[in-house]
Amino acid sequence: MKKVYRLWRELLNLRNAAQPLEEICQQLVRLHEEIVPKERRAYLRDVQDHACHVVTDAEDIREMLTNAMHVNLAMVAVR
Repeated sequence: MKKVYRLWRELLNLRNAAQPLEEICQQLVRLHEEIVPKERRAYLRDVQDHACHVVTDAEDIREMLTNAMHVNLAMVAVR
């Protein structure tokens, strides 16, 4: 069970690292067009897309781990 908790924390850290990156890229592309060359905007959109996938996947996996922890606690309670 310790591994599950450790993985849960690591996924939280991963999500917390990727989420600001997603927002920063979005702001650079949409709000600061004058400082980002046109050829770099596609790259930033790609980075934003990858960061979005990381955030979504990390949240989904954390939800599955949370469900697994609840099931484990229920099984322990039944014993």
